[in-house]
Amino acid sequence: LAIRPAADGVSTDIFFGTLTNHAARGSYPADLTDASVLSGTVAWYRYSESGGGGTLTQLAFRELLPTATDRGGFGVVGLAVGDLLDNPGEELVVTTLAGDLFVFDLANNTISTQPLYRTWVPGGLGLYNSIQIRDLDPFSIGPELYIASSLGLRKWKRT
Repeated sequence: LAIRPAADGVSTDIFFGTLTNHAARGSYPADLTDASVLSGTVAWYRYSESGGGGTLTQLAFRELLPTATDRGGFGVVGLAVGDLLDNPGEELVVTTLAGDLFVFDLANNTISTQPLYRTWVPGGLGLYNSIQIRDLDPFSIGPELYIASSLGLRKWKRT
């Protein structure tokens, strides 16, 4: 779960992920079987309060499906939103139980189709939302990404 104030200054953006989702047939490479395509998902909702009630509107939904060249993202366990990369606006950091790290652009009220950055490390990554985007290193360019994993603490920085 990740939450931030929406750009309108009144609403709240809510991001959440799922461990698994059965992908729709035809949305992944044909050489994969239905049984082998369990992928995590990320959804972006906006909550708007109005006169004693509120509305929740889905802005974006992204399946972390495998492709012919990349593994899918199984088991979303961590999310963070912040200005991490050297591009306009904030990014969404997504981590998985299987050690995947995705960084998506959040421009135009959508989650980019392709990640801006993607890697894999051994062990679970970012469990229990143990992700921080902070500018703590005076020798790095911009903020760093700190993520706890099942095998220790990891740090990514711009080079």
